Amino acid sequence: MESPSAIRQPPRTGAFAAADGASHTMDPAEAQHFFFHDCATDVAARAAASLTPQPLRPLLESADLSAGAVDARPRGYIVMRDDRALSPERQRFFAARCRGIIVTEIDGGHSPFLAQPAAFVDTLCSLETRIAARTS
Repeated sequence: MESPSAIRQPPRTGAFAAADGASHTMDPAEAQHFFFHDCATDVAARAAASLTPQPLRPLLESADLSAGAVDARPRGYIVMRDDRALSPERQRFFAARCRGIIVTEIDGGHSPFLAQPAAFVDTLCSLETRIAARTS
């Protein structure tokens, strides 16, 4: 289990700054370990090879939202219990900071849409039904 101070630190995913200095990227083998470990081997290899550098700015700057703008929106969060990129403890910590969010948990890693698409769709539909019931 991660300590509260560790939860506030960036996750360790093997990502590194790209040559442009404005984005981060990841070695495909590291990506397979952190993002696609529970996917079929061929799916994991294709997914890792298709990753492109991601901008750092959205991760480093906070967004200014009007008071209550986000809290007023119905939303849900799916905790992935076997996620290696973002630990379940970290996911629960962040979800708990969001008022009114409906949280559900399923087994699986960071990319359930690739590893278990049918189960993931079922979870999304169930979560949507719970959110809709709360807002009606």
